[in-house]
Amino acid sequence: MVVLDVKVNCYSCHESVSKRNTRLFNLAGKGNVYECFGCYKGNKMPVSASAKKQKNDFFCNHCRYKFSSRRAICPYCGDSSNIVESNVTAVDLLG
Repeated sequence: MVVLDVKVNCYSCHESVSKRNTRLFNLAGKGNVYECFGCYKGNKMPVSASAKKQKNDFFCNHCRYKFSSRRAICPYCGDSSNIVESNVTAVDLLG
């Protein structure tokens, strides 16, 4: 059995590396390009907490369902006009 070690050029450092030691990604306008793992690990940028969307607590007045989501759409009835962003407890639902 023959193992072929194909060399490709890294998009970031422009060095010839083994294809097994790269990742393939689609770069807008350039198509598919390869990046070696050394450049990939060095180029990782941490995502800030403000960039992440946080889940909020919602309550649907139509179907009386309490849920947590990033979007204000009820998963049961699919309605967004009866959604209230609040912290509703089980006592509030029963009362």
